[in-house]
Amino acid sequence: MLAAALTLTLLKQGYEVVFCKEASEVVTMIKDIQPQLIIADITFSKNGGQLISIAKHKRIPVIVLSEMANENVLQQAFDLGADDYASLPVSLTELSLRINKVTRFRA
Repeated sequence: MLAAALTLTLLKQGYEVVFCKEASEVVTMIKDIQPQLIIADITFSKNGGQLISIAKHKRIPVIVLSEMANENVLQQAFDLGADDYASLPVSLTELSLRINKVTRFRA
Protein backbone atom coordinates (compact mmCIF):
# COMPACT_ATOMS: atom_id res chain seq x y z
CA MET A 1 0.00 0.00 0.00
CA LEU A 2 2.77 2.48 0.91
CA ALA A 3 4.69 1.58 -2.25
CA ALA A 4 1.70 2.35 -4.49
CA ALA A 5 0.90 5.63 -2.73
CA LEU A 6 4.55 6.66 -2.73
CA THR A 7 4.88 5.82 -6.42
CA LEU A 8 1.89 8.03 -7.28
CA THR A 9 3.22 10.86 -5.13
CA LEU A 10 6.68 10.72 -6.71
CA LEU A 11 5.27 10.50 -10.24
CA LYS A 12 3.21 13.64 -9.55
CA GLN A 13 6.42 15.37 -8.40
CA GLY A 14 8.12 14.49 -11.69
CA TYR A 15 10.24 11.55 -10.57
CA GLU A 16 10.64 8.36 -12.55
CA VAL A 17 9.95 5.43 -10.23
CA VAL A 18 11.26 1.87 -10.37
CA PHE A 19 9.90 -0.51 -7.74
CA CYS A 20 11.87 -3.58 -6.67
CA LYS A 21 10.82 -6.21 -4.16
CA GLU A 22 14.26 -7.66 -3.44
CA ALA A 23 17.69 -6.18 -2.80
CA SER A 24 19.12 -8.26 -5.65
CA GLU A 25 16.73 -6.52 -8.06
CA VAL A 26 17.96 -3.14 -6.85
CA VAL A 27 21.60 -4.13 -7.29
CA THR A 28 20.86 -5.17 -10.89
CA MET A 29 18.94 -1.94 -11.47
CA ILE A 30 21.85 0.15 -10.17
CA LYS A 31 24.08 -1.48 -12.79
CA ASP A 32 21.62 -0.64 -15.59
CA ILE A 33 20.66 2.91 -14.62
CA GLN A 34 21.96 5.57 -12.24
CA PRO A 35 19.01 6.29 -9.93
CA GLN A 36 18.76 9.65 -8.18
CA LEU A 37 17.70 8.00 -4.95
CA ILE A 38 17.02 4.64 -3.34
CA ILE A 39 14.33 4.21 -0.70
CA ALA A 40 14.71 0.85 0.99
CA ASP A 41 13.32 -1.08 3.91
CA ILE A 42 16.48 -2.75 5.19
CA THR A 43 14.39 -5.36 6.95
CA PHE A 44 13.01 -6.66 3.63
CA SER A 45 16.17 -8.59 2.93
CA LYS A 46 19.32 -9.94 4.49
CA ASN A 47 21.13 -8.02 1.74
CA GLY A 48 19.99 -4.57 2.91
CA GLY A 49 23.46 -3.67 4.17
CA GLN A 50 25.07 -4.75 0.91
CA LEU A 51 22.53 -2.71 -1.02
CA ILE A 52 23.36 0.44 0.94
CA SER A 53 27.08 -0.19 0.50
CA ILE A 54 26.77 -0.53 -3.29
CA ALA A 55 24.56 2.56 -3.50
CA LYS A 56 27.02 4.61 -1.48
CA HIS A 57 29.90 3.43 -3.67
CA LYS A 58 27.94 4.76 -6.68
CA ARG A 59 27.16 8.01 -4.78
CA ILE A 60 23.41 7.31 -4.75
CA PRO A 61 21.59 8.68 -1.69
CA VAL A 62 19.65 6.17 0.39
CA ILE A 63 16.65 6.68 2.64
CA VAL A 64 16.00 3.71 4.90
CA LEU A 65 12.47 2.87 6.01
CA SER A 66 11.92 0.44 8.84
CA GLU A 67 9.10 -0.82 11.02
CA MET A 68 11.67 -1.52 13.71
CA ALA A 69 11.88 1.91 15.32
CA ASN A 70 14.68 1.39 17.77
CA GLU A 71 18.05 3.03 18.22
CA ASN A 72 20.03 -0.06 17.20
CA VAL A 73 18.38 -0.22 13.77
CA LEU A 74 18.77 3.54 13.36
CA GLN A 75 22.46 3.33 14.26
CA GLN A 76 23.00 0.38 11.93
CA ALA A 77 21.37 2.25 9.02
CA PHE A 78 23.58 5.28 9.49
CA ASP A 79 26.70 3.16 10.06
CA LEU A 80 26.02 1.48 6.72
CA GLY A 81 25.87 4.89 5.04
CA ALA A 82 22.18 5.76 4.88
CA ASP A 83 21.51 9.45 4.22
CA ASP A 84 18.24 9.48 6.14
CA TYR A 85 15.95 7.18 8.09
CA ALA A 86 12.20 7.10 8.67
CA SER A 87 10.22 4.82 10.93
CA LEU A 88 7.13 3.16 9.50
CA PRO A 89 4.40 4.11 9.34
CA VAL A 90 5.50 7.37 7.75
CA SER A 91 3.32 10.01 6.14
CA LEU A 92 3.78 10.73 2.45
CA THR A 93 4.32 14.39 3.31
CA GLU A 94 7.18 13.55 5.68
CA LEU A 95 8.72 11.15 3.19
CA SER A 96 8.46 13.73 0.39
CA LEU A 97 10.28 16.25 2.59
CA ARG A 98 13.01 13.74 3.32
CA ILE A 99 13.36 12.93 -0.39
CA ASN A 100 13.66 16.61 -1.26
CA LYS A 101 16.27 17.07 1.47
CA VAL A 102 18.59 14.28 0.32
CA THR A 103 18.23 14.99 -3.41
CA ARG A 104 18.36 18.80 -3.34
CA PHE A 105 22.17 19.03 -3.21
CA ARG A 106 22.82 16.25 -5.70
CA ALA A 107 21.04 17.72 -8.73
